[in-house]
Amino acid sequence: MKTTNTLVLWLAATATAQLPTPSQPLAAGSPPPASAPFQPIHDAQLQPTLERWAATATCKCGIAGDGFTIVPYLGAHAPTNLPWRWQLTAAHHGGIDLLGAEPATFTAGGERAERRHRLVTERWDLRATGIEQSFLIHGPGPGAEDLLLRGAVNSALYAAERSPQVAPLVFTAPDRSCELHYGTAIAIDAEGASVAVPVAFAAGTIELRVPGSFLATAVYPVLIDPLVQVFVFDNVVVTGSGITETAVDRVDATDRLSLVGAHVRWASSLDGDVLLQKHRDDFAYTSTLYADLSPNISSYSCGVAAVDGNDRFVAAWNRGSPGATSITYVVEPADATAVNLLRIANVPIGGSERAPRLGGHKGSGPGQTNALLVRLRDTGAGLPTEVWGSVIDTVTGVEGTPFRIAGGGQFLTRDCEEPWVTRDIAVAGNAWLCAWQQYTEGIDRWTVAVARVGTDGSVSSTMFTPDVPNVVTHAMQPRVEGARGRYLIAFATASATTWPGKLAIPYGTAVWAQRFDWAGATPAIAGPARVIGSSSSRDLVVGGIAHDGITNSHWVVGHGRTGQAPTVQRFGYQGILLDQGPLPGSSNGTSTWRLPSLAFDRQLERFPLLYGTRQVDQGIVRTLLWGGHFAHPTMAEPRVQGASCSGGHPAAIGRFRIGTAPAFLALFDGPPHQPTIAALSLGLADLPLAAYGIAGGCSLLVDPLAPQWLTGVFTTTDSSGYAPLMLSLPEPLQPVDLYVQWLTADGPAIRGSSRLHVEIR
Repeated sequence: MKTTNTLVLWLAATATAQLPTPSQPLAAGSPPPASAPFQPIHDAQLQPTLERWAATATCKCGIAGDGFTIVPYLGAHAPTNLPWRWQLTAAHHGGIDLLGAEPATFTAGGERAERRHRLVTERWDLRATGIEQSFLIHGPGPGAEDLLLRGAVNSALYAAERSPQVAPLVFTAPDRSCELHYGTAIAIDAEGASVAVPVAFAAGTIELRVPGSFLATAVYPVLIDPLVQVFVFDNVVVTGSGITETAVDRVDATDRLSLVGAHVRWASSLDGDVLLQKHRDDFAYTSTLYADLSPNISSYSCGVAAVDGNDRFVAAWNRGSPGATSITYVVEPADATAVNLLRIANVPIGGSERAPRLGGHKGSGPGQTNALLVRLRDTGAGLPTEVWGSVIDTVTGVEGTPFRIAGGGQFLTRDCEEPWVTRDIAVAGNAWLCAWQQYTEGIDRWTVAVARVGTDGSVSSTMFTPDVPNVVTHAMQPRVEGARGRYLIAFATASATTWPGKLAIPYGTAVWAQRFDWAGATPAIAGPARVIGSSSSRDLVVGGIAHDGITNSHWVVGHGRTGQAPTVQRFGYQGILLDQGPLPGSSNGTSTWRLPSLAFDRQLERFPLLYGTRQVDQGIVRTLLWGGHFAHPTMAEPRVQGASCSGGHPAAIGRFRIGTAPAFLALFDGPPHQPTIAALSLGLADLPLAAYGIAGGCSLLVDPLAPQWLTGVFTTTDSSGYAPLMLSLPEPLQPVDLYVQWLTADGPAIRGSSRLHVEIR
């Protein structure tokens, strides 16, 4: 039999009125790995183009057989791309054509691209912070004449013409948003002798001249290596610069790359890029699955979700031209090394879809293999924006028939934005929860709504609407997560009196969180809405949310002021704050943060997070991608102590973390069908019961004296000698060490189990 008791009241007495001291959210208190975004050279990967692409911290590079193109990452505020294109046109030494008449041999892959001519090989080596161009001269021409290399440059970036100089050649954007430095070149022979190489620029041609006096005594081959660097400069508009969005989830992979992440960067308002990558759990190693880098296609707005039933993941992003985008999605095994097939979600003729979000299937057994793709659908000029969904069979990768979740005048809704969907569905027959913000006729403000979507595509006829302070408040940016009927929703609010009408940017002055339940036909509030962040300005943004699928009791939410270091907060089963901490990301200059995406690692029981920072040092922008973890407080496994006198074996079932409900203490193999007491205390003892006239030869192993003593809970064992005790560990609660011993009647004697030591943290 299961006994529910009021132990929570005694445990709560150990708590103070204050919340626990805020802790650093990252495991072991150390900063997470950070790296400049970098993508080695790869082929077009299912894209109809002859070019290959790579990406560095400041630019992307197109590599083809006849030339090399550099496209700076200016940000989404830039009106257009500013490419810089190079093509080697001539190489002469002493009247000898080093290129020759035969076509060059072209190879590209990894971090190097090269074109091999008759007596010269042109190389481009990709680095995280720059691009190293080099020319390998394989053999000399006659005499001691100068060696000339010429390359044609075609670019909107401007450089003044100049005579040969040993100094960088600087190309500048018309608005001075970036510079490309064609750096000082050096010639080095096979024995290490070197000489500076002057560089000239005229009529769109760069000329490198290696002195003949050096070549006369040089040992071949001779290497000439100018360094090309792109510098993007700081500007007032930062919202579209650097990494603007991330998504992450965890799927069990045997190759140790279990974290699947995606991030978005912009070369300009017309050219967004998505990189889909796999990361090791500690983020110390990254492998790219797919890079959508072509300037001809804009890719952005990404989502990722794992499906445990068949160890697969689904990723989706927008792909197309502005105003005419569709949703591209992929379904791949956990151990995939590359994307094998791009699929296009169903979209009506003339329509456009955006903002894909994915619901996964976590903690489920074989057979639970569906995913839910949710997106916004723009049905035409002047018509409402709607929320649509479709169920994806991850065995076949096939998308089912799309269905409308919200909009189209339903519930008097005029427009919908900011869709979200839970990723953890956990058990068969359950449902995803889909949230969105909607602008409603007659109310003239944004409100937040949540609906249930079944694995068969059915949509609930009822909605859940979280509490808001009053009827003249915008509610926006909903983020909801949970499973098995227990959910937390976070959202932003702003005064509709101060900011009336249909706000185009859904930033708030406060962030709220509320616990609610939805296990049956209708939802139920499980706790009041609470403010978890506030600002004097309308600049608060809600980021990712994740749910502990082991305890089904903890959530982590990221939020913050736009551009400033976000706060990551952990909540317990009542929706009350447990602890919090800021994200690292400092630099020598100033930093702008992106909101983190969050997931839950069921194996290591921690919350992976992925985010970007835009850092400015002396006016130069540097972009970093960060990965880390928000971890539960560490605690030891429950430990059995002391001797048993045939009174059974105590055990702890579940996780004894603060904010967990329920957790169980249990007695196994005790005397069957007998009264038993769970004696609980915060202190240790070793008191022989025989001294008190109690037969059985046992000792009391927990301290019965106040203030250590908590309570004794009466129940009975079943036919196998089993007796459970269900606990709730509410927030706020200070960390404690709990000791329990089961004392069971056995005829005239008392049998006592060993003592169980449980850390509650």
